[in-house]
Amino acid sequence: MARISDDELDRLKREVAIERLAAARGLLLKPAGKNLLGLCPFHDDHEPSLSIDPTQNLWHCFGCQQGGSGNSGNRGRCNFIHQTARSSAI
Repeated sequence: MARISDDELDRLKREVAIERLAAARGLLLKPAGKNLLGLCPFHDDHEPSLSIDPTQNLWHCFGCQQGGSGNSGNRGRCNFIHQTARSSAI
């Protein structure tokens, strides 16, 4: 599999809004101050633990302690861009 260039990853971070990726995944997000809250798609979540900061284009889950930008995450499965593309291909 070809590696995505760092320039392309930087472009995606700038141009892809995390809240739009979450909506494309079917996540319901509710405003909570300046952030948006919803159920985390990366673990069995029953109460909103996913927080998205649309102004900084960052996300964090208080349940599984993962977070980052649209194409980051400590584990490969916690990558919004990858997960959204994968679910769109199914």
